[in-house]
Amino acid sequence: MKKNDKFDTKAFVGKLISGGEEPQQKPGKRSHIPFRLNLLFLVIFGLFVALIARLGYVQIIEASSIEAQVDTSDTVEITQSSPRGMIYDASGNVLAANTANKAITYTRGNNVSSASVLTIAQRVANLIYVPVDADLTERDLKDYFLANSDNYDAVVASMTDAEKQDENGDELGTSEMYAAVVAKVSAEQIVFSDEELEIATIFTKMNEASALNTIFIKNTDVSDAEVAIIAENEAELDGVSTGTDWARQYTDNANIRGLLGNLQDGLLADTAEQYLSEGYLLTDRVGNSNLELQYENVLQGTKSKYTVNLNSDGSIESRTQTEAGTKGNNLMLTIDSDFQNQVQSIVETTFNSIAGSTGLYSPGAYVVVMDPNDGSVLAMAGVSHEEETTTTSADITGTYLNQFVPGSTVKPATVASAYENDLISGNQTLVDQPIRLAGTASKSSWFNKSSTMNITTEQALEYSSNSYMMQLALKMMGLEYTSGMNLPYANSDTQENAYAKLRATYAAFGMGVSTGLDLPNENTGYVPTNFEDIDAGNILDLSFGQFDTYTAMQLAQYVSTVHNYGNRVQAHVVDGVYGNDASGNIDTNNLIQDLGGNSLSQISDLSQAEWDIIDTGMYNAVHGSSSLTTVRALQASPVTAYAKSGTAETEYITANGTTVNTDNSNLVVYTRTDDGNDIAISVILPQLTTAGGENTSIALQILNAYYNSES
Repeated sequence: MKKNDKFDTKAFVGKLISGGEEPQQKPGKRSHIPFRLNLLFLVIFGLFVALIARLGYVQIIEASSIEAQVDTSDTVEITQSSPRGMIYDASGNVLAANTANKAITYTRGNNVSSASVLTIAQRVANLIYVPVDADLTERDLKDYFLANSDNYDAVVASMTDAEKQDENGDELGTSEMYAAVVAKVSAEQIVFSDEELEIATIFTKMNEASALNTIFIKNTDVSDAEVAIIAENEAELDGVSTGTDWARQYTDNANIRGLLGNLQDGLLADTAEQYLSEGYLLTDRVGNSNLELQYENVLQGTKSKYTVNLNSDGSIESRTQTEAGTKGNNLMLTIDSDFQNQVQSIVETTFNSIAGSTGLYSPGAYVVVMDPNDGSVLAMAGVSHEEETTTTSADITGTYLNQFVPGSTVKPATVASAYENDLISGNQTLVDQPIRLAGTASKSSWFNKSSTMNITTEQALEYSSNSYMMQLALKMMGLEYTSGMNLPYANSDTQENAYAKLRATYAAFGMGVSTGLDLPNENTGYVPTNFEDIDAGNILDLSFGQFDTYTAMQLAQYVSTVHNYGNRVQAHVVDGVYGNDASGNIDTNNLIQDLGGNSLSQISDLSQAEWDIIDTGMYNAVHGSSSLTTVRALQASPVTAYAKSGTAETEYITANGTTVNTDNSNLVVYTRTDDGNDIAISVILPQLTTAGGENTSIALQILNAYYNSES
């Protein structure tokens, strides 16, 4: 093409359409639309048809599916707790119940700001009265103050650039910035009127709710008028509604109240993760002590379920219950309130009579009554005493939390250990004599300080011979007693093996180990194992109960095991778990779980003849005719009693530093009746300056109370 020739655009486009050749046009005739352009129009038309068909399919065929997906994005399911199961005594008396209350609730939507919560709180405060929370913290008040955007902006404006930056000079993140603003709020800025404190109370409760969780703005003393006015204004109170709540109501029987425990509102940090994994809410009420804690998973009901519809801004549009929750299951105890009251009264009256004299230095008194056949705790009574005063108080939990030196009550177990290890046979005779070891003071029986006398195994139990038990301990070390002999060191294999043998038997009876009691934090006693700090002669002390320490609950299980010829049954205060009837009360025909009679172990190495010797020794301790018979006072029992008393030497340091010699005055008892209605009793009276038979007096009164009421 020459420089001056003009480019023919029309001809060039025509050439492209015609495939590169210039179109041939006859003079005087119109051209037709090229084939390729027709094809292009056809393809475009086909695509439009397909698009219209797809839109029709989506709108007609898939409409319900898409609508469900939309609903899912705007609809969530939330849960709410149901009333807790109740606790009853053995006679069906209610010990822990629930009272229904009208309530004002708040369910927080998604992405609800503190400013929005404040607005709702102000509206609620204008409609109903909410008492000011006396426990509002400084941080609560600052959060309330800063929820007002004007206040927040004013505080931020008062901050220096340095206060808005981190140590590297970078701008603070959102949470760090808020923390800095909170720190900047002055004490003067959070001084509020009573009206403002009411709003702050409501705001704090509402602001603590996490998204889609329900909290109670007010759940006590809610009037019908308040319910009506909230219901009338729900449309303007996003998330606020009316409902019901329950409050735990406990018996006013102080003699059993301490056993029940308490609830806490909301999960604690150290257990929150576990509870949340089990489906709990952060705001749930859970047991934090004793039976309420031990049986939390039984007493906690199943949750109600609600469908919540949210608006596009995350606020709650509607809330509908889709599944009603169920009340928790109920506990029936092994303890009868009337009998418990009698036992507590016996213990209190007896101890209070000596609190200012022989019991002046005593920490109290503790008694457990048990059914030896199935481990049911029939009563557990305790008195806590403020030493060197006459001040006392009920202390039911001290029966399994407080430990004491048991004294000679353990001697039947020492004999059983000797039988287990083939150290004696039958009703074997040994010489009761003072035990004189090299370099130590003489140790002897209470009735024989200097002479010698032959006694059988049965007599050793009837008379309570320390010498007999110490000789059994020597036999466990492979030694026979000779006056002035030396003992192996406490940390030698010889002594350690002897400790292991004796303590293994004690444990099989329930001493120094858990009784399986269905209450949290049971004390298993004190069993020293650091042999480098143990004197060589302590193995002898252990044999007659002067070394390790046990609780009244352990001694009750121990003597029950003696009664059962070696069958150790789990101690328990809950007899069974029961469902609910139509009214929400216990349904005694619906036993969900029977908790009695679980055997923990069986001492099987003793023959029945050997058990009979132990049994006879404890029978003779009550019914023997010797002047050395130790528990003769129980001959007045309405049924046949078997017993072993125990005195343990202790010391008390007074407030002015004076050392006072004291004794633990203990007793274990069991009965054998024709109809099998037997009981076992443990009594611990620690640190008396003089034992005056109070332990047997307590046991005898309990026997009379139990069997006279049975008749």
